[in-house]
Amino acid sequence: MAKVSSKSTTCAVKQRRNSAKGPKGRPFEKGNPHAFKRGQSGNPTGRPKSQTLSEDLRARLKEQYPGKDDTTYGQMLAHKLVDLAIEGDIYAIKEIFDRTEGKPRQTVDVNIEERKRAMVEDAIACLMAQAQISRDEAIDHLMLIVPEMDRWMN
Repeated sequence: MAKVSSKSTTCAVKQRRNSAKGPKGRPFEKGNPHAFKRGQSGNPTGRPKSQTLSEDLRARLKEQYPGKDDTTYGQMLAHKLVDLAIEGDIYAIKEIFDRTEGKPRQTVDVNIEERKRAMVEDAIACLMAQAQISRDEAIDHLMLIVPEMDRWMN
């Protein structure tokens, strides 16, 4: 029979010191014109704004399609997508339905108790195999570690 120690081991926790030990190098001297002023941001305008990919794509889709004065790139893409769907392209059909009707809701059945029960059964099986002990002994050892485990068992 394998022994499982019920003693709780204590670990020494090393406390971390504050990593902000002070400025590196020499601080600015008083009256230095390059030092930050109190209460004033060092970057008052902030980070410069950049266009996202979506914004760039939307702008491009609004542009006129060359050779057709009354058609935009977006309209040409819509026409092509519909043509592909009519030809039987399942991905084009799915895309059209997702865009026009919305994606169908997916139900997710998550039963926590069933998952806990399966985890406990797996732990019992592993302990039985590794320690070469009976099921009752494995349950007793696991109950020392996780006392509320009896609620999850069959």
